[in-house]
Amino acid sequence: MERQLPIYEIDGTPFHVDMEHGEFREVLNPGNRIPFDEMLFKGNHYELVYDRETKNAYQGALDDAVGMESVTVVKIPHPYKLDPDIRARVLERIGSGLKQHTQPDGTTANKRISR
Repeated sequence: MERQLPIYEIDGTPFHVDMEHGEFREVLNPGNRIPFDEMLFKGNHYELVYDRETKNAYQGALDDAVGMESVTVVKIPHPYKLDPDIRARVLERIGSGLKQHTQPDGTTANKRISR
């Protein structure tokens, strides 16, 4: 069964948060994608220069966007905060490449399985 992606609204438009593909994908128009690398990292959040007409990242020169009603800056939480299950899935994927092994002193440790 395919996992249902979390949804985050950007300026009133719902987008799926797709961590595995590194993008937001508009719920009603899945072809409309905003890659995470279109956002600016600001420490504990991201900022997206968002074009309300295209419902996507603004593609023009930032100086040209000043005063445009269709362009706004949207503060977005870190994508990991938008998808609380991602950490468990990443750890599960990493763990699938590990094998538990008993050391001579009786303790256990994870050992990477070569592929």
